[in-house]
Amino acid sequence: MDIAIIQVEIPKVKRDSSIMDEMRKAPTYKAQEIPSQYAEMVRYNQIDEWVNRYNFEVACGIRLIEEYRALEPFIVADPMEAYTHPILILKCLGDSGRDTSLTVNSYIRQTRGKYWRAIFQQKTFTEKLTGNLLQELYDNVRQLMDYDFSVYNILTLVIKMNAKVVGGIEDTIVELFDDWTRRSWNEDSPNRHYYDGWKTNDCFSVRKKVIIPFYDAYDSWDKRFRAYRVIQQFRDIEKVFDFLDSGRTTWAGSLDGALKKAEETGDTRNIDTKYFTATFYKKGTAHLVFKDIDLLEKFNLFAGRKKGWLPPCYGKKKYSDMTPSERHVVDSFQGRERYEQVMAHADYYLDQGGQGLLMLGDGGDLNGGQAVIDV
Repeated sequence: MDIAIIQVEIPKVKRDSSIMDEMRKAPTYKAQEIPSQYAEMVRYNQIDEWVNRYNFEVACGIRLIEEYRALEPFIVADPMEAYTHPILILKCLGDSGRDTSLTVNSYIRQTRGKYWRAIFQQKTFTEKLTGNLLQELYDNVRQLMDYDFSVYNILTLVIKMNAKVVGGIEDTIVELFDDWTRRSWNEDSPNRHYYDGWKTNDCFSVRKKVIIPFYDAYDSWDKRFRAYRVIQQFRDIEKVFDFLDSGRTTWAGSLDGALKKAEETGDTRNIDTKYFTATFYKKGTAHLVFKDIDLLEKFNLFAGRKKGWLPPCYGKKKYSDMTPSERHVVDSFQGRERYEQVMAHADYYLDQGGQGLLMLGDGGDLNGGQAVIDV
């Protein structure tokens, strides 16, 4: 007699949560009101969706906790007194991923943290921030867990960060300028051009080619180029020039992609980026060659004015109206002809940059769609 064993796999039926059904019927999923003080400056739909999702998740979670608490006496009770722990446990994970006390307040706090962290991962929110501002944001996650995830608070955060973006980028411009001139090299640094500044003779401007120390670009073990070790610093450089460029330059490539390709191929010479080409050497240097001389001049002008190396009248007076001492500085820095070209295009050379503000929503991954905050 033949015996056949037949294995039948019954697909698991996906069941809807009755808790979620109840919550959908409750008024927890609704349109948010735009705070009146932001009404004229805000256009959004995705922020509204994020807040709705947060409120919905919190409401469902609270309901689940309440149900668990109601069942807990029956789950924990052991009629035979053989076990001291229940076999069904509802947990809440804390900041470090470890279990924390299961209370409604701890659950809400952790959910807030989840959504605030998701905001910080939106490219359109972070792409304008230099490394120091990004770190400040991440450091504030724990503090923000105590603030409600609401339209008002999201917009308030964006507006406060916008106020810091310009200052943060300006500080980074000066830091880069110092790194590329005085800080990194001795008096014979090839990076800089000397000129007689206003009230001091110790003044510089950055040349078209910059050589900077970069000892960590290559792995000490196999001597291979590692893109992740240079990406953040180069992102900061790109953000600085994005700010100064005011949207003039378009480039189809990607900085991260260009550096990762160099890692894959091992070709670290003349890596093309948006504003410069970069070559890395195993001896511990990187050579940057800037593509746009006008933009580099704007960088030098920004730093020179910020440091007070150029006369206060720079960009305000015609060359012919300057005093002899003012003309001397201009002649030493760039010469009369170039100064007059700057004056003729002062809206570009002397503005403070136009691409520094944060926007939220476009390209986000919380739930698609688009939302823009114009501040």
